[in-house]
Amino acid sequence: MSSSKETNVRKWDFENTKLFYEVLQGKFPENYPIHCDLKLTPEQAFDVIYILQEYFNAIPDVFEQCYRCKELYDSDCGGNHYNNVGINLCEWCEDHILYREGYGGDYETLDEYVEKWFKSTKSDSLRSNTSEESKSAQKENNVQ
Repeated sequence: MSSSKETNVRKWDFENTKLFYEVLQGKFPENYPIHCDLKLTPEQAFDVIYILQEYFNAIPDVFEQCYRCKELYDSDCGGNHYNNVGINLCEWCEDHILYREGYGGDYETLDEYVEKWFKSTKSDSLRSNTSEESKSAQKENNVQ
């Protein structure tokens, strides 16, 4: 007599991938049977998903993390990858950047505008880091 063990394997669709992404960040759904102290950052959680996509082919390679809001999205349903800067943007953030921040067609391509926006986020980040470093240096000089 052969025994067949029934397995409860989840299909890696978008909803289950998003649930896994949330769990990796320590956000467990109500009544979830397992709890642990796992609390990855959104970037670290997506790194795990990316490894499962690229190296193990366990999760479809259409689920991406938006650079701006860090949420997962299904690239078959919207959003884009911008090769010129190597980022993904979900449809909502793409609309926000392009229409709320003033994309008026002054740029030859949408890619050029996203590249300009991306570079401005990097320089804003550098400015805030530099000002924090300046404050730290000033505090150290005042202590001495």
